[in-house]
Amino acid sequence: MTASTPPEPDRPERLPVNTRFILCVGMIFVVNSHLKDYWPHPAFGGDGLLGYAIFFFAAGLGIGMSFRHKVRSFPDYYWRRFIRIYPSLWLVMIPVTLIDWYPAPHPVSDYFDNFVYPTKNTFVAPLMLDYIPLYLLLLARKPSWLLWSIAALCIPFAILWSQLWQFGKDIPEAGGTMGVILWRVANFQMMLLGAWFAFHLPSRDAFRRDLILSLVLLAAYVVLKMGFSRDALRGLFPLLFAVIGVQCWLLFRLAASLGVERLMNRSFLFRWAVLLIGGCSLELYFIHNELVVVHWSSFLARLPFPVGILLVWAISLPLSYFVERVASWIRSGCRNFSWKLGVEPG
Repeated sequence: MTASTPPEPDRPERLPVNTRFILCVGMIFVVNSHLKDYWPHPAFGGDGLLGYAIFFFAAGLGIGMSFRHKVRSFPDYYWRRFIRIYPSLWLVMIPVTLIDWYPAPHPVSDYFDNFVYPTKNTFVAPLMLDYIPLYLLLLARKPSWLLWSIAALCIPFAILWSQLWQFGKDIPEAGGTMGVILWRVANFQMMLLGAWFAFHLPSRDAFRRDLILSLVLLAAYVVLKMGFSRDALRGLFPLLFAVIGVQCWLLFRLAASLGVERLMNRSFLFRWAVLLIGGCSLELYFIHNELVVVHWSSFLARLPFPVGILLVWAISLPLSYFVERVASWIRSGCRNFSWKLGVEPG
């Protein structure tokens, strides 16, 4: 008789994903995208291309993971998206905009455009539109359709790029409507990529390797971006989108790694940053974009480096936390106000 082999301990088939970590990284880049004048060299600012892409990637990932567990009706699904975004948006934009407009009268259409759709904020309109085709694709329960959609969108991207390549990094501004559409196509592709990864969660942990690769890729991204900022290699600008796609994949793997989990447990500062910045990511974007950059940069940007940058974060984080808590209270039907951040990421 031979002794039976003891059973191996149960292991999860897939690793959980810390989406707040991804949102935290994305929002650091988004905030930094408005701080060109705060750095000794402007090349260290202006990372909106990467930050926005990570934000759309995280949105697709979160919705895809939700669909894996429960398929909601479209009204329920879209209402949840609306009620997540608009209370925070209104808490920031309505008082700021009305103060800016006072005392000049404005037509009713201006209020609708600024506070309902497409809103003064350029992030909300494409996000609310992208939610619709994403729902239809996820409703089919066929993840391969997401990849096919990404591939199909490469066609309009290539057509638009053939008309706009000469503008390089200035496509959204110099390219007009076509430039805005190209950027929106690229960000929607990132949202679809995030949703596809939701159905392919990592089963292996390679934290150290993925961290090194992510840092190397980030360095390559910065080098490429500095070259494009000098109008060099302008025709190769789409390479950045490929780099960003791989970077999002690595962030996705890092977010599901034991290394990030250990850091969350051992480092108070790391845990604090991930929970606060990731949990208040949407509010941080609104506060930073509508208040800090527009109204206070003329003063903060003149301060010695890095005082201005530190003050931007010192002002933005408490305000964002307050707005997130009030918005959460509104979403609950104005019941049970709490200062504790919710479980779901922002």
